[in-house]
Amino acid sequence: MPLPYSGVVFHLCLIVFACTHVSGGEDVPVILNGLINQSIPMSLSGGPSGPVQLVFWIFKTNPLVTYTNNQLNVIDEKFKGRLELLDDGRVLKIGHLRLEDSGLYTGTITLTNNTNYKKSYNLSVYEPVPTPTFGSVKTKITDDGCNATLQCLVPTNKSSLSYTWKYRHGDSEYQLYNNSGDTIQITLTNNSWDREFMCIVHNPADQKNISVKDICLDNDTKNKRVPNGTRNLRTYKYLGLIVLALIIPLAFLGLYLIMKRKRRKAGTPDVMEDKNREPQYIQVTTFQPNADTQEWNNALYDSSPRQKPKAVTVYATLEHPLETKR
Repeated sequence: MPLPYSGVVFHLCLIVFACTHVSGGEDVPVILNGLINQSIPMSLSGGPSGPVQLVFWIFKTNPLVTYTNNQLNVIDEKFKGRLELLDDGRVLKIGHLRLEDSGLYTGTITLTNNTNYKKSYNLSVYEPVPTPTFGSVKTKITDDGCNATLQCLVPTNKSSLSYTWKYRHGDSEYQLYNNSGDTIQITLTNNSWDREFMCIVHNPADQKNISVKDICLDNDTKNKRVPNGTRNLRTYKYLGLIVLALIIPLAFLGLYLIMKRKRRKAGTPDVMEDKNREPQYIQVTTFQPNADTQEWNNALYDSSPRQKPKAVTVYATLEHPLETKR
Protein backbone atom coordinates (compact mmCIF):
# COMPACT_ATOMS: atom_id res chain seq x y z
CA MET A 1 0.00 0.00 0.00
CA PRO A 2 1.58 3.36 -1.00
CA LEU A 3 2.55 5.64 1.81
CA PRO A 4 1.11 9.17 2.09
CA TYR A 5 3.25 12.07 0.97
CA SER A 6 4.58 12.70 4.48
CA GLY A 7 5.64 9.05 4.71
CA VAL A 8 7.52 9.24 1.43
CA VAL A 9 9.36 12.34 2.59
CA PHE A 10 10.28 10.58 5.83
CA HIS A 11 11.73 7.60 3.96
CA LEU A 12 13.64 9.86 1.63
CA CYS A 13 15.14 11.59 4.62
CA LEU A 14 16.20 8.23 6.02
CA ILE A 15 17.81 7.39 2.70
CA VAL A 16 19.75 10.66 2.66
CA PHE A 17 20.82 10.10 6.26
CA ALA A 18 21.91 6.52 5.56
CA CYS A 19 23.83 7.52 2.44
CA THR A 20 25.78 10.14 4.38
CA HIS A 21 26.58 7.78 7.26
CA VAL A 22 27.60 4.56 5.49
CA SER A 23 30.34 2.97 7.55
CA GLY A 24 31.12 -0.10 5.41
CA GLY A 25 30.32 -1.93 2.22
CA GLU A 26 31.59 -3.34 -1.05
CA ASP A 27 32.65 -0.95 -3.81
CA VAL A 28 32.92 -3.49 -6.66
CA PRO A 29 29.48 -4.52 -7.97
CA VAL A 30 28.58 -8.19 -8.09
CA ILE A 31 27.80 -9.39 -11.63
CA LEU A 32 24.34 -10.96 -12.02
CA ASN A 33 22.71 -12.43 -15.11
CA GLY A 34 19.02 -13.13 -15.41
CA LEU A 35 16.45 -14.31 -17.96
CA ILE A 36 13.25 -12.65 -19.05
CA ASN A 37 10.20 -13.66 -16.96
CA GLN A 38 12.36 -15.33 -14.32
CA SER A 39 13.30 -14.00 -10.88
CA ILE A 40 16.59 -13.17 -9.23
CA PRO A 41 17.62 -12.40 -5.60
CA MET A 42 20.07 -9.78 -4.35
CA SER A 43 21.39 -10.27 -0.82
CA LEU A 44 22.92 -7.78 1.60
CA SER A 45 24.81 -10.54 3.40
CA GLY A 46 28.40 -9.98 4.50
CA GLY A 47 27.74 -6.98 6.72
CA PRO A 48 27.25 -6.62 10.47
CA SER A 49 24.48 -8.53 12.20
CA GLY A 50 21.74 -7.16 14.40
CA PRO A 51 18.17 -5.89 14.29
CA VAL A 52 17.31 -4.02 11.07
CA GLN A 53 16.11 -0.45 11.25
CA LEU A 54 16.02 0.52 7.58
CA VAL A 55 16.72 -1.06 4.16
CA PHE A 56 16.60 0.87 0.93
CA TRP A 57 17.60 0.18 -2.66
CA ILE A 58 18.54 2.48 -5.52
CA PHE A 59 18.22 1.43 -9.18
CA LYS A 60 20.79 3.31 -11.21
CA THR A 61 20.30 6.77 -9.67
CA ASN A 62 16.61 6.47 -8.75
CA PRO A 63 15.15 5.35 -5.37
CA LEU A 64 13.67 1.87 -5.85
CA VAL A 65 12.24 0.56 -2.59
CA THR A 66 12.41 1.06 1.18
CA TYR A 67 11.76 -1.32 4.04
CA THR A 68 11.25 -0.25 7.66
CA ASN A 69 9.16 -1.52 10.55
CA ASN A 70 8.35 -4.59 8.41
CA GLN A 71 6.71 -2.38 5.79
CA LEU A 72 7.67 -2.42 2.12
CA ASN A 73 7.36 0.73 0.03
CA VAL A 74 8.00 0.43 -3.72
CA ILE A 75 8.97 3.85 -5.05
CA ASP A 76 9.69 3.08 -8.72
CA GLU A 77 6.37 2.44 -10.47
CA LYS A 78 7.95 0.10 -13.06
CA PHE A 79 8.62 -2.47 -10.30
CA LYS A 80 5.16 -2.43 -8.71
CA GLY A 81 4.04 -5.98 -7.87
CA ARG A 82 7.45 -7.48 -8.78
CA LEU A 83 9.54 -6.82 -5.65
CA GLU A 84 9.89 -8.76 -2.40
CA LEU A 85 12.13 -8.18 0.64
CA LEU A 86 12.96 -11.42 2.46
CA ASP A 87 14.95 -12.35 5.56
CA ASP A 88 13.97 -9.24 7.50
CA GLY A 89 14.76 -7.02 4.54
CA ARG A 90 18.24 -8.44 3.87
CA VAL A 91 17.29 -10.03 0.50
CA LEU A 92 15.66 -8.20 -2.41
CA LYS A 93 13.94 -10.47 -4.95
CA ILE A 94 12.90 -9.15 -8.36
CA GLY A 95 10.32 -11.22 -10.25
CA HIS A 96 9.13 -11.29 -13.89
CA LEU A 97 12.36 -9.79 -15.14
CA ARG A 98 12.33 -7.48 -18.14
CA LEU A 99 15.11 -6.39 -20.45
CA GLU A 100 14.83 -2.85 -19.08
CA ASP A 101 15.57 -4.16 -15.57
CA SER A 102 19.25 -4.37 -16.53
CA GLY A 103 21.42 -1.93 -14.62
CA LEU A 104 23.14 -1.13 -11.32
CA TYR A 105 21.36 -1.85 -8.04
CA THR A 106 22.73 -0.53 -4.76
CA GLY A 107 21.30 -1.65 -1.42
CA THR A 108 22.00 -0.16 1.99
CA ILE A 109 21.01 -1.70 5.32
CA THR A 110 20.95 0.27 8.59
CA LEU A 111 20.86 -1.56 11.91
CA THR A 112 19.33 -0.26 15.12
CA ASN A 113 22.81 0.64 16.39
CA ASN A 114 23.14 2.96 13.38
CA THR A 115 25.66 0.65 11.70
CA ASN A 116 25.32 0.78 7.90
CA TYR A 117 26.37 -1.68 5.18
CA LYS A 118 26.17 -1.20 1.39
CA LYS A 119 26.38 -3.64 -1.49
CA SER A 120 25.91 -3.26 -5.27
CA TYR A 121 24.83 -5.58 -8.08
CA ASN A 122 25.20 -5.12 -11.83
CA LEU A 123 22.28 -7.00 -13.36
CA SER A 124 22.01 -7.98 -17.04
CA VAL A 125 18.75 -9.49 -18.31
CA TYR A 126 18.79 -11.69 -21.41
CA GLU A 127 16.33 -13.47 -23.62
CA PRO A 128 16.39 -17.29 -23.48
CA VAL A 129 18.62 -18.86 -26.11
CA PRO A 130 16.55 -20.47 -28.89
CA THR A 131 17.22 -24.05 -29.90
CA PRO A 132 19.85 -24.03 -32.65
CA THR A 133 19.78 -26.01 -35.87
CA PHE A 134 22.43 -27.03 -38.37
CA GLY A 135 22.56 -25.51 -41.79
CA SER A 136 23.23 -27.71 -44.79
CA VAL A 137 26.30 -29.82 -44.08
CA LYS A 138 28.75 -29.45 -46.95
CA THR A 139 31.17 -32.32 -47.43
CA LYS A 140 33.95 -33.08 -49.86
CA ILE A 141 35.47 -36.56 -50.07
CA THR A 142 39.18 -36.79 -50.80
CA ASP A 143 41.73 -39.58 -50.84
CA ASP A 144 42.90 -38.45 -47.40
CA GLY A 145 39.46 -38.35 -45.77
CA CYS A 146 36.52 -35.96 -45.62
CA ASN A 147 36.37 -32.16 -45.51
CA ALA A 148 33.17 -30.69 -44.07
CA THR A 149 31.62 -27.31 -43.26
CA LEU A 150 29.22 -27.04 -40.30
CA GLN A 151 27.08 -23.99 -39.57
CA CYS A 152 25.09 -23.48 -36.37
CA LEU A 153 21.92 -21.43 -36.94
CA VAL A 154 19.62 -19.60 -34.49
CA PRO A 155 16.51 -17.57 -35.40
CA THR A 156 17.43 -14.46 -33.41
CA ASN A 157 19.85 -11.58 -33.14
CA LYS A 158 23.37 -12.98 -33.00
CA SER A 159 24.93 -10.00 -31.30
CA SER A 160 24.24 -11.26 -27.75
CA LEU A 161 25.09 -14.90 -28.48
CA SER A 162 28.35 -16.83 -28.36
CA TYR A 163 29.28 -20.17 -29.90
CA THR A 164 31.37 -23.00 -28.52
CA TRP A 165 32.22 -26.17 -30.44
CA LYS A 166 33.14 -29.50 -28.92
CA TYR A 167 33.80 -32.98 -30.31
CA ARG A 168 34.18 -36.56 -29.13
CA HIS A 169 34.76 -40.13 -30.34
CA GLY A 170 32.02 -42.65 -29.47
CA ASP A 171 31.05 -42.33 -25.81
CA SER A 172 34.18 -40.49 -24.70
CA GLU A 173 34.11 -37.07 -23.01
CA TYR A 174 33.64 -33.99 -25.15
CA GLN A 175 36.76 -31.98 -25.94
CA LEU A 176 36.93 -28.31 -26.84
CA TYR A 177 37.26 -27.56 -30.54
CA ASN A 178 39.38 -24.51 -31.31
CA ASN A 179 36.74 -22.28 -32.88
CA SER A 180 34.25 -19.76 -31.47
CA GLY A 181 32.21 -18.74 -34.53
CA ASP A 182 28.94 -20.10 -35.83
CA THR A 183 30.72 -21.92 -38.71
CA ILE A 184 33.60 -24.37 -38.58
CA GLN A 185 35.72 -26.17 -41.17
CA ILE A 186 36.74 -29.70 -40.22
CA THR A 187 38.84 -32.46 -41.74
CA LEU A 188 38.18 -36.08 -40.84
CA THR A 189 40.70 -38.78 -41.66
CA ASN A 190 39.62 -42.29 -42.57
CA ASN A 191 39.98 -43.46 -38.96
CA SER A 192 37.85 -40.66 -37.46
CA TRP A 193 34.63 -40.88 -39.49
CA ASP A 194 32.55 -41.46 -36.33
CA ARG A 195 33.56 -38.17 -34.68
CA GLU A 196 30.60 -36.29 -33.16
CA PHE A 197 30.45 -32.48 -33.07
CA MET A 198 28.40 -30.32 -30.69
CA CYS A 199 27.50 -26.66 -31.16
CA ILE A 200 26.73 -24.78 -27.92
CA VAL A 201 24.93 -21.45 -28.31
CA HIS A 202 24.94 -19.38 -25.15
CA ASN A 203 24.64 -16.02 -23.53
CA PRO A 204 25.67 -15.27 -19.93
CA ALA A 205 22.32 -16.51 -18.58
CA ASP A 206 21.30 -19.42 -20.80
CA GLN A 207 22.57 -21.95 -23.33
CA LYS A 208 21.29 -24.51 -25.81
CA ASN A 209 23.16 -27.12 -27.82
CA ILE A 210 22.82 -29.42 -30.81
CA SER A 211 25.08 -32.22 -32.00
CA VAL A 212 25.73 -34.07 -35.24
CA LYS A 213 27.66 -37.23 -36.12
CA ASP A 214 28.29 -39.41 -39.18
CA ILE A 215 29.01 -36.24 -41.11
CA CYS A 216 30.63 -38.10 -43.99
CA LEU A 217 27.79 -40.59 -44.48
CA ASP A 218 25.58 -40.50 -47.51
CA ASN A 219 22.13 -39.23 -46.45
CA ASP A 220 20.38 -41.50 -48.96
CA THR A 221 22.18 -44.77 -48.39
CA LYS A 222 23.54 -44.11 -44.90
CA ASN A 223 26.76 -45.67 -46.10
CA LYS A 224 30.19 -44.21 -45.70
CA ARG A 225 31.21 -42.30 -48.76
CA VAL A 226 34.64 -43.67 -49.47
CA PRO A 227 37.22 -41.65 -51.43
CA ASN A 228 38.08 -42.96 -54.91
CA GLY A 229 41.57 -43.90 -53.88
CA THR A 230 40.31 -45.85 -50.88
CA ARG A 231 37.59 -47.53 -52.97
CA ASN A 232 40.17 -48.61 -55.59
CA LEU A 233 42.41 -49.94 -52.85
CA ARG A 234 39.59 -52.09 -51.49
CA THR A 235 38.84 -53.37 -55.01
CA TYR A 236 42.46 -54.41 -55.41
CA LYS A 237 42.29 -56.24 -52.10
CA TYR A 238 39.23 -58.20 -53.18
CA LEU A 239 40.83 -59.11 -56.51
CA GLY A 240 43.96 -60.22 -54.70
CA LEU A 241 41.92 -62.55 -52.50
CA ILE A 242 40.21 -64.07 -55.54
CA VAL A 243 43.52 -64.64 -57.33
CA LEU A 244 45.00 -66.15 -54.19
CA ALA A 245 42.02 -68.52 -53.89
CA LEU A 246 42.67 -69.72 -57.43
CA ILE A 247 46.44 -70.03 -57.13
CA ILE A 248 46.46 -72.23 -54.02
CA PRO A 249 44.50 -75.18 -55.55
CA LEU A 250 46.54 -74.93 -58.77
CA ALA A 251 49.75 -75.01 -56.76
CA PHE A 252 48.66 -78.17 -54.96
CA LEU A 253 47.68 -79.79 -58.27
CA GLY A 254 51.03 -78.90 -59.83
CA LEU A 255 52.88 -80.28 -56.81
CA TYR A 256 50.92 -83.53 -57.08
CA LEU A 257 51.78 -83.95 -60.75
CA ILE A 258 55.46 -83.24 -60.12
CA MET A 259 55.61 -85.82 -57.33
CA LYS A 260 53.87 -88.38 -59.52
CA ARG A 261 56.33 -87.80 -62.35
CA LYS A 262 59.24 -88.19 -59.96
CA ARG A 263 57.87 -91.53 -58.74
CA ARG A 264 57.60 -92.77 -62.30
CA LYS A 265 61.16 -91.80 -63.10
CA ALA A 266 62.31 -93.64 -59.99
CA GLY A 267 60.81 -96.95 -61.34
CA THR A 268 57.57 -97.18 -59.44
CA PRO A 269 55.19 -99.46 -61.41
CA ASP A 270 51.83 -98.38 -62.43
CA VAL A 271 49.88 -101.32 -61.06
CA MET A 272 46.49 -100.28 -62.27
CA GLU A 273 47.66 -99.93 -65.87
CA ASP A 274 49.30 -103.39 -65.85
CA LYS A 275 46.15 -104.93 -64.43
CA ASN A 276 44.08 -103.42 -67.20
CA ARG A 277 46.44 -104.66 -69.96
CA GLU A 278 44.96 -107.54 -72.03
CA PRO A 279 46.87 -110.88 -71.89
CA GLN A 280 48.87 -111.97 -74.94
CA TYR A 281 49.00 -115.61 -76.06
CA ILE A 282 51.74 -117.60 -77.83
CA GLN A 283 52.50 -121.21 -78.60
CA VAL A 284 49.06 -122.16 -79.86
CA THR A 285 49.05 -125.97 -80.53
CA THR A 286 46.37 -128.36 -81.64
CA PHE A 287 47.04 -132.09 -81.34
CA GLN A 288 45.33 -135.50 -81.01
CA PRO A 289 46.34 -137.22 -77.79
CA ASN A 290 47.33 -140.88 -77.85
CA ALA A 291 44.93 -143.39 -76.55
CA ASP A 292 47.53 -145.03 -74.45
CA THR A 293 48.47 -141.87 -72.62
CA GLN A 294 46.95 -142.32 -69.26
CA GLU A 295 47.00 -138.54 -68.35
CA TRP A 296 45.04 -137.51 -71.39
CA ASN A 297 42.79 -140.50 -71.05
CA ASN A 298 41.80 -139.32 -67.64
CA ALA A 299 41.34 -135.71 -68.66
CA LEU A 300 39.78 -136.02 -72.09
CA TYR A 301 37.93 -139.29 -72.33
CA ASP A 302 34.51 -139.96 -71.07
CA SER A 303 33.93 -142.96 -68.79
CA SER A 304 32.28 -144.69 -71.72
CA PRO A 305 34.84 -146.96 -73.58
CA ARG A 306 33.03 -146.31 -76.87
CA GLN A 307 33.82 -142.50 -76.87
CA LYS A 308 36.82 -141.47 -78.97
CA PRO A 309 39.38 -138.86 -77.87
CA LYS A 310 38.84 -135.25 -79.03
CA ALA A 311 41.37 -132.80 -80.49
CA VAL A 312 42.87 -130.49 -77.88
CA THR A 313 44.06 -126.88 -78.36
CA VAL A 314 46.67 -125.63 -75.88
CA TYR A 315 47.29 -121.93 -75.24
CA ALA A 316 50.37 -120.63 -73.49
CA THR A 317 49.99 -117.22 -71.90
CA LEU A 318 52.87 -114.81 -72.27
CA GLU A 319 53.37 -113.03 -68.96
CA HIS A 320 55.08 -109.66 -69.17
CA PRO A 321 57.05 -108.27 -66.24
CA LEU A 322 55.58 -105.15 -64.65
CA GLU A 323 56.81 -102.10 -66.45
CA THR A 324 56.93 -98.53 -65.43
CA LYS A 325 54.49 -96.36 -67.28
CA ARG A 326 56.29 -93.89 -69.46
